[in-house]
Amino acid sequence: MMLGSWPASCTGTFPRLCPGGARGVRAGVPGGGRTSGLRAGRSVLRWRRFQACFLAASTLGVLAAAAPTQARSSSEEDAAIVESAAGAVAEPPAAEVASPPAPDWYLESSLSARVNPLSLLHWARLGYRWPLLDSPSPFLQDTRFDVAADVSATPAYVSGGAFAEITPLAILKLRASVQRLYYFGTLGCISELPDGDWSPERLKALEDADSGRAMPATRMELGALLQAAIGPVVAFVDNAYAWVLTEVDDPYYDPYDDLLLDPTDGIWSINAVLGVEVTDGLLLGGRWERLAVQFSGVRRQTVGILAMWDVPASWMSWGSPRVAALVGLYVVDRYRLSEPFGAMELSVRF
Repeated sequence: MMLGSWPASCTGTFPRLCPGGARGVRAGVPGGGRTSGLRAGRSVLRWRRFQACFLAASTLGVLAAAAPTQARSSSEEDAAIVESAAGAVAEPPAAEVASPPAPDWYLESSLSARVNPLSLLHWARLGYRWPLLDSPSPFLQDTRFDVAADVSATPAYVSGGAFAEITPLAILKLRASVQRLYYFGTLGCISELPDGDWSPERLKALEDADSGRAMPATRMELGALLQAAIGPVVAFVDNAYAWVLTEVDDPYYDPYDDLLLDPTDGIWSINAVLGVEVTDGLLLGGRWERLAVQFSGVRRQTVGILAMWDVPASWMSWGSPRVAALVGLYVVDRYRLSEPFGAMELSVRF
């Protein structure tokens, strides 16, 4: 993506899909559309080629200006060469400065599913983007400011919110978001767990007993994404902190993140991906994620193999579709240690 990462969007990343719904396969895949990181990586090569071509063209221009003709005398030739060289030094060609692209609207939509826990999520975002700079420097490519409205729906809840993101450098994205969620009370969500037992067996029993409680919740998040691309290799590290506020009195199971939370709690997350663009539009890589809940004390780490494929534009006459898949393993978890999980997402950007 920008000097590296395959964007959510998104800021988004491969989601932590949970029972009845989750936030989606977006937590490991920042962004939408083609990756900025790859674009930035290619822009480095384009810039170097431009410099080489510019030097060659300038040299040829001086030689052409200094080239003798049959009509010139020897002294005239020498004078022409000196004059041309002096002119080239005194008046170098003016570099073209491209104006930033025009602001524009965009629409993203995705359908995600996950196994262990079983989850299904539909997510959509309507946003407006203001490009900031259009510089030949790879560090200033694709800089912009985005604002957007998000909506999502799962069998357990619906949510809506606002999102803002600034990309001051190709290697850095900063974002903030706020969401208002409403839990239907289905699939055992939300259920208070004073004893702190949120094992899969306990959650299944709560679902069977239909003991969920309909209620609203608020989620606010700040995040920073570092990304880079060198040739076909792309990498990014996403850091985020989320505040979650609910109207319960005891710890409860949160299907959004598949975690045990206190009534008011915070979640630190680190998400890292290292991948290689195998062919044009196909990325394969490894992903690591760490979650730490501030007050309930829950910790989780997962590792996995990630694949993302941008469907060729020639295949479809609308949008920019992408297919993403993730297969992984819980390496730190209270109840699913060493168990596998999988997720898949189909997304389209207009």
